[in-house]
Amino acid sequence: MSENLGYGLLVICDSRANFQDLPDGAPGAGKGRSFISSVDATVINVQHGSEGDVTARLWTAQEDWGRYGACELGVTSISLPSGVVVIGDVLQERVMRVALEPGTYRLQICADEPVNAATIDLVLVA
Repeated sequence: MSENLGYGLLVICDSRANFQDLPDGAPGAGKGRSFISSVDATVINVQHGSEGDVTARLWTAQEDWGRYGACELGVTSISLPSGVVVIGDVLQERVMRVALEPGTYRLQICADEPVNAATIDLVLVA
């Protein structure tokens, strides 16, 4: 997907995510963290919409681990009990939905830049 993410935040979540366990405050370069995570959602700081579109790519094979992006922003896990991962803007107006096997996945977050990334590679591995 390639979209203008007006708030500079990319959300990866289960289609039925409740976002209740997310830490307070949005991620950001000045806050020392490029993403925040909960059980069923991750929010990544990316390039603001005023600077251009953000491209998000999803990879789902073990052999994809570590193969994409110029830098790794981090690794977390995400629970997808519905079997549908949603990737999009914070308001969920521009989204991509992908069906996967329900379960918990390791999520590797890679980017073209460590701050204000315009390209994000997401690797989900069961």
